[in-house]
This record gives sequence, C-alpha cells and structure tokens, in this order.
Amino acid sequence: MVTERDVSDVPVEDLAPDERFMLAGRPDLPVATRLALAGTPDWSELLIHHDLEPEVLAEILTQHPEARADVAVHPNADLELMETAPLDQLIQPALERYAGRRGLTGERESAFRSGAEAARGRGLTLGEFWREFSES
Repeated sequence: MVTERDVSDVPVEDLAPDERFMLAGRPDLPVATRLALAGTPDWSELLIHHDLEPEVLAEILTQHPEARADVAVHPNADLELMETAPLDQLIQPALERYAGRRGLTGERESAFRSGAEAARGRGLTLGEFWREFSES
C-alpha cells in the first residue's frame, strides 16, 4: 500500500489499481508522478485537484482522447478547450480562472460571473456565453 514515503520514487506502473487510485487523490504529488498517473486507468482521479498542472491535463488528453469533455471543465484547462464545455457543467473555480485568464477584473469580472450564473440552463457552451458577454 502507498504510504507517506517519498512519492517521487513510486513506480506507478507497478502499483495495484487501488493503490494508483489512492495515490492519484493525494495533493502532494510531484508533477512527474501525476504525469505517470495520467497514462493509467485512474487518470480521472487526478481531476479532483483544482491546481492540476496544464501539462498533466495535456498528457491526460494525449493518453485518453475520450477524456476531452472531462478535461474541458477543469479550472486549468486550455482556454479553447474550456470554451467547448457546457456552461452548466463548469464549477465556480473554473469560471473564476477563465475570467482571470481573459483579463476580467472588478465589476467586469463580477458581471461575468453573475451573467454566467443567469445563463445556466440555456444550453450554452462557455465559448457561446463568452461571445455574448463580450459583445454586451
């Protein structure tokens, strides 16, 4: 079983499935370990980390192209990919990071977040909402 030992030395490919799953949920993993886990069947457990590195998200997409919709709603997803996500599926940290990466601050950021909340249920993607918002 994976313990508190130095996780940088964990041979991910040699771990049992339950050990990989438990390891993927740990917040203290080095990037190299997260990258190795991205290629395993337990890749989805990595998505619980809102600070997951963009290169790990890219590796998940490389190893698991079917994960596109799951990665698109992650707060650190690529902007273009994030814009394909249904607005209804984005959590608040994802919307906040998107607004920040779009350079929104103060009242404009607040208007974006309240507008996104009001637009839920309309079947829009984030990109569609962004185009509406930026034209207003």
